[in-house]
Amino acid sequence: MISINKVVAGYGKQHVLNELSINLESGLIHGLVGLNGSGKSTLLRCICSLMKPISGTILLDEVTVSKRNISLLETEPYFYSGITGREYLWLFKSKAESKFDATAWQELFNIPLDKLIDNYSTGMKKKLAILGMLKTNNQVLLFDEPFNGLDIESSRIFSSVLKKLIASDKTIIITSHVLESLTAICDKIHYLKDGVINQTFDSMNAELIDKALFHELDLQVAKSINQLL
Repeated sequence: MISINKVVAGYGKQHVLNELSINLESGLIHGLVGLNGSGKSTLLRCICSLMKPISGTILLDEVTVSKRNISLLETEPYFYSGITGREYLWLFKSKAESKFDATAWQELFNIPLDKLIDNYSTGMKKKLAILGMLKTNNQVLLFDEPFNGLDIESSRIFSSVLKKLIASDKTIIITSHVLESLTAICDKIHYLKDGVINQTFDSMNAELIDKALFHELDLQVAKSINQLL
């Protein structure tokens, strides 16, 4: 379980997370939704220790989180120029007990591992970055907008992989601007607003999530449109 207790984080004097607290159970896929600037990426960066909170604690099974057992796929993954997909995967350490068959994964996701990443499409790059995450086989996997750039077939394959992973008691957290992509695979969906988790929903309650997330925005937009048209 990831236990987040009164975490405050931000950039300069601007706080993005404001004493955010939540417990994220293992063996589940957690969705994280919120409007732009709500702090989704900031929260993921704090969980994986890429960003240090101003105050508060983040524990994994009652121990301070460490990069050694958490992996993060950022919205725009970085790739070295002049290397192949296979060489990229070599950069990721795999757990001693893990068996990562790059060729088999290549066939599943249809990635040309022996070609230069510089020539990959956006979707191929995203699939390669996902494979790097999977190779680590870490206990906690964080995905920031992983469906961006994926085609329909790859999205379905990726969703099936995630569902299989939680059977081994991993904790998975996913952000997405597309609510439907989360309700299809997540066990819990957490609504981040004003720097805190405003509500947590069962993924089956898509209508409630949509209403909570977009009700105020819809009212503001309707008012603006009425003034303009």
